[in-house]
Amino acid sequence: MKQSIQHCTLSMKCLNIVYVLLGFSVLLKYACHVFVGTLAVSVSFPFFFLRCFPCVNADMWGYMSYYAPFIALFQFGWASTQVAHMTLMSQLTQDKSEQTELSGLRYVTVEFSFSLSHNVFMYLPCWLYGMFAGTLSSYLTCADC
Repeated sequence: MKQSIQHCTLSMKCLNIVYVLLGFSVLLKYACHVFVGTLAVSVSFPFFFLRCFPCVNADMWGYMSYYAPFIALFQFGWASTQVAHMTLMSQLTQDKSEQTELSGLRYVTVEFSFSLSHNVFMYLPCWLYGMFAGTLSSYLTCADC
């Protein structure tokens, strides 16, 4: 946790220096990060679930070379939107205790609550399927991997 906070703080300080040198305002900085990040996530995310058409008879390296750019683009976009939100918190208030409270509220509402509910809603159907379908070993084989 401490390392991630330090990483975000360092990223924000570096970005602030770059933006000051380029003359960007806070609003433009936020809009740039959110727009570019949202666009990158929106473009790359569907490719995670699409079949790799160019690598029909390819080996593992072919699949990796196809999916790796989309994964990198998604990670860039996700990090960009997260940095935008963290930067916005420091711009909303100059009081460190209020910044800490905003960060805590963001973590509790977004990271913890949604992650917990998504995990429960994904676990529940799988558990019900396992309960009513009998043993999974009769349905899943090594050929399914």
